[in-house]
Amino acid sequence: MKLLLIGDDESTILFHLVGLDSIIYDDIKENFEEEFSSLIEDPEIGFIILTESVLMRHKKFILNIKMTRRRPIIVEIPQMIQKFQENYVNETIKQFIGINLEE
Repeated sequence: MKLLLIGDDESTILFHLVGLDSIIYDDIKENFEEEFSSLIEDPEIGFIILTESVLMRHKKFILNIKMTRRRPIIVEIPQMIQKFQENYVNETIKQFIGINLEE
């Protein structure tokens, strides 16, 4: 039984490093529903892991599949690497020690 991840570049790289199959979402986003439908019909795929951003883009479609099918098991994980805000460092310092570096 195979485990498959569909997600962003960073998440798929991490899964490849540990020897698991993955698909970069950007490679299939134009035909996502068609591609996903063919993946869930593959009897060898037992688990599909979706990153949070993929689920949010296709929430209604994916939830419908989860409610009507027993296999494969579909789960969501948070993004592996979150994008930093422009003022991330300043906001973190301000939050923890109360000093604003921008003043």
